[in-house]
Amino acid sequence: MRIQVNARNRGYEFDAQPGQSVLYAGLSAGIELPYECATGTCGTCKAKLVAGRVGDGWREAPGRKYLKGGAEFLMCQCAPEEALTVEVPDFVYAMEPGTCVPEASTATLRNVRRLTDDVIGFALELEAPRDFDAGQFVLLAAPGVPGYRAFSMSNFARGARRLELIAKRKPAGGFSEWLFDAQREGAKLECFGPLGKATFEPGLGKNLLLIAGGSGIAGMMSILARSAEARYFDTHRGWVFFGVRTMRDAFFLKELSAYAGKVKVAVALSEEDPSATPEWPALVFERGLVHEVAKRAMAGKYQNVRAYVAGPPPAVDAAIRMLLLEARLTTVPENGLKECEAEDGLKVVVANAGGEFFGFQAICPHQEVPLCEGLFDGSVLTCHMHLWQWDVRTGAPLGIAEAPLQRYPVAVEGGLLYLGGDDSALGAGELFNGLEQSILEKLAALARRETYQAGATLYHPGDPAEDFFVLESGRVEFLIGRGDRTAPGGFMLKKGEVFGWAALLDGYPARIASARCLEESALLRVNGKSALRVLESDPAAGFIVMRRLAGLIARYLASSGAK
Repeated sequence: MRIQVNARNRGYEFDAQPGQSVLYAGLSAGIELPYECATGTCGTCKAKLVAGRVGDGWREAPGRKYLKGGAEFLMCQCAPEEALTVEVPDFVYAMEPGTCVPEASTATLRNVRRLTDDVIGFALELEAPRDFDAGQFVLLAAPGVPGYRAFSMSNFARGARRLELIAKRKPAGGFSEWLFDAQREGAKLECFGPLGKATFEPGLGKNLLLIAGGSGIAGMMSILARSAEARYFDTHRGWVFFGVRTMRDAFFLKELSAYAGKVKVAVALSEEDPSATPEWPALVFERGLVHEVAKRAMAGKYQNVRAYVAGPPPAVDAAIRMLLLEARLTTVPENGLKECEAEDGLKVVVANAGGEFFGFQAICPHQEVPLCEGLFDGSVLTCHMHLWQWDVRTGAPLGIAEAPLQRYPVAVEGGLLYLGGDDSALGAGELFNGLEQSILEKLAALARRETYQAGATLYHPGDPAEDFFVLESGRVEFLIGRGDRTAPGGFMLKKGEVFGWAALLDGYPARIASARCLEESALLRVNGKSALRVLESDPAAGFIVMRRLAGLIARYLASSGAK
């Protein structure tokens, strides 16, 4: 079945096998559709059905409570019954080269063994070698048990023929009851993966903090195995906190002891006081919930740390709250830089200048170089590749730099960073961002604010190209071509984005695309010839805008031809 997914930034087309869910088909095609659990629980993979029919494999999925309206569905649970057109309310990108692309397969269950009264260890024997990253998980479906369940790998290997996993028994849990209640050695399981983005690679270059409750230790064991293989702890520090109720619930103590010479390992017992444990002299045992034990041990040690958290939802929530409030791992160090990602996928580099925070585009406008890798002395941001520099308070170019940085207002509340602010649409977008205030004021004086309802067409191919538009709010879709020979040209969806560029070009008196509002939208309409006269009055500003415009046109034309 053919599926067309329209994301906030562009569209994708791919095929699904019979009975394959929309999410799994897209991921198998190398498209980073949004997901977290991928099993129907979290609701992250919700989408809107525009055309076609889907079959829902789990109408009682907990994630359905996040759906709004009859057209929304969970991509992980629904398979196409005919060709589909789907809208996803997120930025979606193709997977980076080298990504471990998930795929479906059959695996054989091996080495099923009890680790505690309610935890089983087992292995999957794969049909073919499989790469996965440390910290990833796979989805498994057992014969006669509807739906998939997620399990993290506890081992690490490239080209693995065997995955080591653990499962905790859950009351009325279909898969765990199936696994615990009978001899399952040699059973065939459906497998899909690897999945998950909370992964570790030795190039990270940070100290590691691993906090796990119960069976959440599986992914941490994979990270430790990857670290040991790369001798990562020869040059970096590491801490592991493993939370269980009592000593009877503890497992992997032998395996953790093997790493204790390189990292600090503490076992947190929430329901009993630790007693003498001569069998495990390399491990520390403490009374308390795992996040409490981690908080006590990590005080003052959060510099250059990457934290990984896993386990039951209450334990994960408590650990994350502790890290945000105590460690403040999301804040930017004073006179330092950090790349941050907003909820909508936008990446911003944030600079902390003596306690004041400034946000800018994440990539250098000269070449595709992350600015978070640059140099910052508290007032000047320098790209390390070709030494372009900017004033961190304004984004204005300094020295040899030829273009300003796009600014994003940021605010700090309760130790967290938020995007926001009162920048006008003209000043917020890529085309005019960073220009002198006097130029922005002259352009703003030319602008007429207009509001359009969803479905309104702004222009058609062949219409006079006299004005360009600046998006204040809403979403606009473009179609390139005429009649039946049209193709999606992308979407405008960020405050300040400019479209209708032909009005700024000589020799293009007519539109070459159509534009329509997908939702109620507020726009600024600006006459192109009048705007050009303003830019001609300041050649430096005109050069910057035309250079950016050339890049915008090239990027969108290339995007519209990609499938």
